[in-house]
Amino acid sequence: QLASAADDAQDAVQRRVESATETAGETAATIEDRVQDAVAAVMKRIGVPTRTEIAELTASVERLTRHVETLK
Repeated sequence: QLASAADDAQDAVQRRVESATETAGETAATIEDRVQDAVAAVMKRIGVPTRTEIAELTASVERLTRHVETLK
């Protein structure tokens, strides 16, 4: 009877640990998303171009370079 109670208590503790671990993981993911959003907003405010904007500018420079080469 004592062993059964100990097993039940161990199972209950294990379930609580698993639940707490899952909650902690979800909370960490949410915090990470918020931090990334805040950093992106600050970078935009100070004028740092996004990865997409840099890729578009690079493609434009490459097109212009090819065009200039054809004019030489």
